[in-house]
Amino acid sequence: MAGRYIGWLCFAAIIFVGAAAMPLTMESSRSRTYIVQMGYHEASNLFASKTSWYSSVLESVKLQALEGAQILEGVSAVGPEGLMHVYDTVFHGFSAKLTPREASYMESMPGVLSLYPDGVKQLHTTRTPEFLGLSTTNGLWPESDYGEDVIIGVLDTGVWPESSSFSDHDMGPVPERWRGICNVSSPFDFGAGAVQPQKANNPGLVYDIVTRDYVNLLCALKYTPKQIQVLNIETVVCPSTAILPNNFNYPSFAAIFEATALVPQSATFIRTVTNVGLPNSTYTFSTLSPEGVTITVEPEILVFTALHEKQTFTLHVEVKWQGELSPDERDTKFAYLTWTDGIHDVQSPIAITKNRSF
Repeated sequence: MAGRYIGWLCFAAIIFVGAAAMPLTMESSRSRTYIVQMGYHEASNLFASKTSWYSSVLESVKLQALEGAQILEGVSAVGPEGLMHVYDTVFHGFSAKLTPREASYMESMPGVLSLYPDGVKQLHTTRTPEFLGLSTTNGLWPESDYGEDVIIGVLDTGVWPESSSFSDHDMGPVPERWRGICNVSSPFDFGAGAVQPQKANNPGLVYDIVTRDYVNLLCALKYTPKQIQVLNIETVVCPSTAILPNNFNYPSFAAIFEATALVPQSATFIRTVTNVGLPNSTYTFSTLSPEGVTITVEPEILVFTALHEKQTFTLHVEVKWQGELSPDERDTKFAYLTWTDGIHDVQSPIAITKNRSF
């Protein structure tokens, strides 16, 4: 039950042991471990399995690099090393020891999406459950079998208002041009707020997103299909009509304006929320916004009559700027949108930024 309403966006984190360098005579011929990500649907029909395809690609790269090394540097022949490991769960590919020259050849091989050099990762904290307020006896943690078989793609950065990183000790006075608010905690550091898993277990409304939504967003941001396929194992085909990034169904909003005029400026966002609370519920909106920022929502009331029912709303941000910015300066204000049914408060941050380019 607990996992039904909590979506963890997992970007695969793979930890490997450091690779030993090959004792060859030339510095450029030393090898290290690389993770080679391959296209899931690009395996040749000439091979009985993906493993045989990977082996063939690796052998071809070794031979090409060896041939080039003999011509350019007279390096002695070195027998090709085999696959170290084959990956077929989080993503598809293999690991192998490659010299810099072999890695260069590997990047241009058909079917290769990306190369990742080996790196050793260290634990940063062992107190995440305590920090998140998770109980060992009741609530989300025991209900989810204490995270058994769950890959967590969220990093606890340890940002906290009392951190020395936010201290103003030994700092000079606030510059006269500063128009922000001087305190130790910024919405950019905390996002939508401190994570409270117990409340996330019963959020009321969710901004649902599927994989295709992320693909369409990356397409709209001008990423190539090959770049996108590094994150998505399926073959990528971008839509003929790009979506508007403002309408990506994310639970936060970012409006960015160029400070080229003193006339009011505006931005519009479209969002769809899904009811995961009570089947019959009514949500009303409220906003908290700084001076000069006006937030309107249409419709102002969301009425649900069933579980998992969806409702769409439009949010409009209008800004009347005050004061001038210096070249290459930016000014950011924050507003908040909250939908409430008397039981759940679903809050979203709205970042409004004014830029002045050179």
